[in-house]
Amino acid sequence: LDLEPEDCRLTAIDNVFLLRHAKRLSFEKRSSYEAVRKQHEEKPIDAEVIWMFVERIQRFIESVWYNSSAALTRGAFI
Repeated sequence: LDLEPEDCRLTAIDNVFLLRHAKRLSFEKRSSYEAVRKQHEEKPIDAEVIWMFVERIQRFIESVWYNSSAALTRGAFI
């Protein structure tokens, strides 16, 4: 399917990571192996963006979700 882009301001999306610094290929070009290969060679996946994504996931996994001492100090917990 070739869908219209979604306005991410209207969604629950927090972050969008652009792995390849390239615009989406047109419908006609996406079916061409050569066009896709050329784009992949000219605009490879950015390792720094992948690393940023991994770090974000790592921080999420290591987050302290509940700290009773902090809740007592604040007077509330979320």
